[in-house]
Amino acid sequence: METAINNIKAILKEQNMSQSDLADKCGMAAGTINRIIRGKQKLTQNTLKLIADVLNVSIDELSENVSILNNGVNGYLQFGNEITHITSYRSLLNWLKKYEPLIIGLPQMAKNIQKEERRNQQYMIDSDLCNIDLFKHETIDCTKYDCWSFRKSEDERDGIDIDLGNMCVSYPFECNGKLFSNSEALYICGLFSLNTPQHIAIQEQLLNAKSGYDAKKGIRAVITRHHKELLRKDWNSFNVEWMKWCVWQKIKKNKQFAEILCSIPRTAYIIENSTHQRNSDTSLFWGMSNVELEEKRAIIEKWVEMSNPTLSQKELDKIKMKERNKINHIGVWQGVNCMGKILKSCQLALLYKKELGINYDLLRAKHIYMFGELMRFEDELSTPKIIIFDWDMTLVDSTLAKQYGNNYREVQKHISEFSIFEGIKEVIEQLSEHHIIYVVSGNVGSTIKKVIQYFNLNIPLENVHGYRQGYPMENLARKKKVMQVALDCIIQTHSVSKSNILYIGDEADDYTACQEYGVHFVGCLWGNNELKENSEVCTIDHPNEIFDIINLDGVTQ
Repeated sequence: METAINNIKAILKEQNMSQSDLADKCGMAAGTINRIIRGKQKLTQNTLKLIADVLNVSIDELSENVSILNNGVNGYLQFGNEITHITSYRSLLNWLKKYEPLIIGLPQMAKNIQKEERRNQQYMIDSDLCNIDLFKHETIDCTKYDCWSFRKSEDERDGIDIDLGNMCVSYPFECNGKLFSNSEALYICGLFSLNTPQHIAIQEQLLNAKSGYDAKKGIRAVITRHHKELLRKDWNSFNVEWMKWCVWQKIKKNKQFAEILCSIPRTAYIIENSTHQRNSDTSLFWGMSNVELEEKRAIIEKWVEMSNPTLSQKELDKIKMKERNKINHIGVWQGVNCMGKILKSCQLALLYKKELGINYDLLRAKHIYMFGELMRFEDELSTPKIIIFDWDMTLVDSTLAKQYGNNYREVQKHISEFSIFEGIKEVIEQLSEHHIIYVVSGNVGSTIKKVIQYFNLNIPLENVHGYRQGYPMENLARKKKVMQVALDCIIQTHSVSKSNILYIGDEADDYTACQEYGVHFVGCLWGNNELKENSEVCTIDHPNEIFDIINLDGVTQ
């Protein structure tokens, strides 16, 4: 067995493995391995097989006189950014064994991944983001839905920087007279938000941290480990609401960050990519994991490395990031994604020109102190009011178009025969400055959108809710169904109560539906007199009278 022992010594040296390491991997005592190597203890066939398995060689290779494999070569081989020192023919063979499949197959693997990405992009469907539940574990198939994920500050997609993480220091913002370089530091301040000199000192440390990572790993982690008594005991009862507030401050105070957020498609999911993070429970609450996507992105990075051996590391990293971020529509995202959902809620708030729905009563009840001052949250804007209009004979006179009956395709050929009631366009322009406008009607949604575009009305097309296939055909039942779906979406999207919603319509069915769902109703008489004699209904004769109805302290007087 002397030959085998000599070969074991050579391979240990080649693999930079100690006898202790070999003993650990074999599950044997270090003394036993030492005695075998020194020839003081017999090397049995079973032990030889075990050692061969650990060293990833065959028993024959250990047993035979293969000294030629241990001599005659000295140099370096590079694959991508990995450089290997070759000291023997054996190490050369091992290198080839490891990298040959990649060298031969990697270009084709990368090509297949890019082909899969292009194919999946063709079949995207719009996501329904009206109901965002910050605490719900979800599975999102990104072969069907557009998912914008972020992980590093260098992340980019379609020419847009998506460095959206709390750790990022590219978007400083002012909060309570203090300039924060990142939102992670502000968030952690909430964990130490009691009114004591120690807590004030910790908040000052967090404020001055060089990055969000330093705030989290260099300050929070150390204090948590050694002074756990300084952490707020009720932190988990308000930390998510506090996170929403922190991110919203960053968005309101840094225009560039807000613009980046709004440049992401409205119908896309925003996802914090936590696939590679160690703390699975925490990482899968704030973010999501997609192992298949990350594995295929890693192949793309390897392909870039192999294709560009002469580039500097900086240039190589830039190309790798660019190419990996072109791969997005592969695999399935799993997790809660609370951070991504908060950013999505903020984006929708910006697009709809409204304040983010934050539970200020909860935050005030927690008596949060920042740098010795009690946070009162008194400067937050009041909840915006939602104004919903009916369509036919409320915003537009569609009398002539009605001759085409229920054939909406034929109706859409005659949109020019519609007319906007006098004063409507101007009233909507003024209302849009301070309120959010919706259209909820039993008419076909696509028809309504085409008329809005034709007359250039200032109503977002995504705020149109109309008849869909499968809804009831009877007028009142259809109106109730459309109203129910619309209200669910509006309340969830804007975090408003029904007391902040006003519906303006022309028919008794409009009033009945509003009564059933507890929404304020005002009848309009400029297109239809049906409600004129109804003493239960507040009515107006001209669109300008809407301003008299709306009250600064509520929706209606």
